[in-house]
Amino acid sequence: MEELSEYPDPEGKAAKKALELISKELIITEEVKAEEEIQELLSPHVDEGEASCFICCRKRGTKNLIMDDVNAAAELEGKAISSGIRQKISVAMIAELMKEGEISRRKARSAVDKLMKTRDWRGGVLEALAKKYFSK
Repeated sequence: MEELSEYPDPEGKAAKKALELISKELIITEEVKAEEEIQELLSPHVDEGEASCFICCRKRGTKNLIMDDVNAAAELEGKAISSGIRQKISVAMIAELMKEGEISRRKARSAVDKLMKTRDWRGGVLEALAKKYFSK
């Protein structure tokens, strides 16, 4: 992540922000020592980060995994169900927080708009979900 944070693109800026939050202990990191299990999950749709997050949830007994890659979530769905892990797509999680009054509609919409721009959601499933949750 440190190497990625050196780039001036959206991913580099996000990595830099994540490193700042980690240094302030607002995000806790955990090393996943399960290389063989991670390798078994890798595919064209599931990358090392998604696989290691999934393994971490399984090992810790974490019940929710928030993702923004619909293809990876679809591929991991069977394993998630059998492991007792509920996968949640990030836009749905933001909508849930808004519905429960944890964040305002304006803040939720702003977050989703920013994600659409920085995560290349335009024209895809996540844009359709965002429109469903946030259309007036």
